[in-house]
Amino acid sequence: MEIELWELKNIVKAAAEEAVKKYILSQEPTKDEMTERQAKILSYACDQFSRLICGQDWSYQELFEAAWEKRCKEATGNMIVDIGGGTTDIAVISLEGTVVSNSIKVAGDDFDEAIVRYMRKKHNLLIGERTAEEIKIKIGAAFPRAEVATMDVRGRNLVTGLPKTITVTSEETEEALRETTSQIVEAVHSVLEKTPPELAADIADRGIVLTGGGSLLRGLEDLISSKTGINTMTAEEPMTAVAIGTGRYVEFLAVYRDE
Repeated sequence: MEIELWELKNIVKAAAEEAVKKYILSQEPTKDEMTERQAKILSYACDQFSRLICGQDWSYQELFEAAWEKRCKEATGNMIVDIGGGTTDIAVISLEGTVVSNSIKVAGDDFDEAIVRYMRKKHNLLIGERTAEEIKIKIGAAFPRAEVATMDVRGRNLVTGLPKTITVTSEETEEALRETTSQIVEAVHSVLEKTPPELAADIADRGIVLTGGGSLLRGLEDLISSKTGINTMTAEEPMTAVAIGTGRYVEFLAVYRDE
């Protein structure tokens, strides 16, 4: 059965908009792979409508076959590690769909908590989360630094109960964060183990991309690179990457609404 061109456009457009709004803009967890994949196939089909049809009278099935065939030719593997405040999401993406993914409850907030615990255990000094975050930002390290940085930290001495100031080094923060950062590295390793060989080869060639506020921790790129043997880099705007991506989908929907 053949469908008129304008009918086909409306069908694909409506399906793509609904799928994107429901599954993409709501930022479903990475483990919900099938729904994300279906939504992105629909959005891609809508995006390719004018390029693929070129005025021809295609059937509904032919449109999707053509869109999918074109996308298959661009199959490459990309690994994204999104380190937020409460969770770290790791995914291997190909054909604009999630192939392998993992999500762990270890991220930026856990870095702060690890520093608080370390200061309490090593120096008998009680500090707040705000101070811990300041330490993380100024001298925090996930991998040994070429030059050791220091910082004066004020807190309450747990023995005397009086205020106390000590000097903390970047080497100490690397020790404090070692267990937490190791969990992220292990999660990345587990995803790589489940990645198909062809896509793993792409990742080895293209590298691993870090994003999210937690990716700004110094030395995290070097740590993952040293443990996996794969070049690791941080996105240009890791703090706003998700917002920028969501905005692009909004623009995508706006263009087709105007049409």
